[in-house]
Amino acid sequence: MKLTYKTPGMKITLLPLWIALYIFVLPRVSFAQKRLPKVQASAIKAGSKMIIDGNINDWTKGFQAYNNRTNIYYSLAHDSTNIYLIVRAISYEAIKKILLGGVSLTLEDGSLPASESKVRIRYPAYDKYHPSWAINWGASLAVKDINFNQKEADSLMMVRNETLAKKAKLIAFKEQSKNADTLFSVYDAKGIKIRSRFDIASSYTMEWLIPLSFITSKDRSIRYRIELPGGSAGGVDVMVDTDRQVIFFTGASGGNYVLPMNAGNVDLASPTFFSGKYILAK
Repeated sequence: MKLTYKTPGMKITLLPLWIALYIFVLPRVSFAQKRLPKVQASAIKAGSKMIIDGNINDWTKGFQAYNNRTNIYYSLAHDSTNIYLIVRAISYEAIKKILLGGVSLTLEDGSLPASESKVRIRYPAYDKYHPSWAINWGASLAVKDINFNQKEADSLMMVRNETLAKKAKLIAFKEQSKNADTLFSVYDAKGIKIRSRFDIASSYTMEWLIPLSFITSKDRSIRYRIELPGGSAGGVDVMVDTDRQVIFFTGASGGNYVLPMNAGNVDLASPTFFSGKYILAK
């Protein structure tokens, strides 16, 4: 992804991503978020009956971290055959970014150099970039709104989950030896299972199952990277034009769209990520 920055009367120059994020995106962290570490501290064993349905009910220890670089809660867990990931976004901006570019999970053998053994999985993925339904996702609506009632909450949740079932049907998978992603149906993805859903409070949760057979490690350690590519997914060029106060997106297929320049859209255009290490407990 190429991010460029245009100022009045000047040539277009490269704007380092971290500068764009710190200029335009202000952190908003609640007290509850501060209580959790930014990166999960230790491994946890998965429950005996993990059902991949986008619901946290099977996760008896709840979320293990809140990462303010990506604005998501997450937990990793494992059993003897699989590693599990659950991710939750509660802000409208984070949800929109996930629906546009997905969540990308990279797993590496922690006992080998970083480039020798790696798989990357991204969901949701799309066969045509960009999905207009994600760009035009509806306005944020909170259950605390004075005009919001239980019936409207139920209806909104149902509509959103029906849309997810119709639109978010692909998983992108890439191995170290491959040059490009391979797209799989969520119902037939090499043993990978991912499901996502909205809840009654309009939070968005996705739950993953990845077979450990994809990653072998002599010391049972796995390096991981969780990324929200946003508008950068799929080889998209992004230009921030301060003269006209807009952000231009040019897709890999040549398609273009324009968004007004504000903090949310700068974050939407830019990848954000964090990394950690997970030791498989015996």
